[in-house]
Amino acid sequence: MLGMACAVAAGAVGCGGAAAALQVRLLIDHPVGLLDAPVRISVIGLRPGARVDVGATSDDADGRAWSSSVVFAANRAGIVDLAKMPPMAGSYSGVAPAGLLWSMSRIGGDPQTSFYALADPTRTATVAAVTVTAVVGGRIVASARLARGVLAPGVTGQVERPAKVGFYG
Repeated sequence: MLGMACAVAAGAVGCGGAAAALQVRLLIDHPVGLLDAPVRISVIGLRPGARVDVGATSDDADGRAWSSSVVFAANRAGIVDLAKMPPMAGSYSGVAPAGLLWSMSRIGGDPQTSFYALADPTRTATVAAVTVTAVVGGRIVASARLARGVLAPGVTGQVERPAKVGFYG
């Protein structure tokens, strides 16, 4: 799985009475990309059937905290793949590879009126940084960061206002 961002934590799992080291890893196939680019997030190295909370946190340009969280049960291979599995509970339902990102809501904010503020959406350097965590038994067992940009390199943006063009854009 080359080119993937991953974080590792060691845990112990019973194996015929002997403890064996288990490496839980959080994999993100495209840790850097555009906001609308596909992303695949998975957790591997879990005990089969283990309950894992997968969460995302980010601060917007105004310093407001955003988060999402979903609960999964690892499959028989000890894997949780957000692109293939629906969560048991949490911020979204159904299979949604990027659900952890689009379902984030402002902590303490009204979800109907809150929006994620970017520093300057007309600049290619504007990036939303997100921390993804996997929690088992109340303990963070793996984490990774991803970044989502607004504009591709070489693309420019321009803020439009009603007084100038008749609409916001």
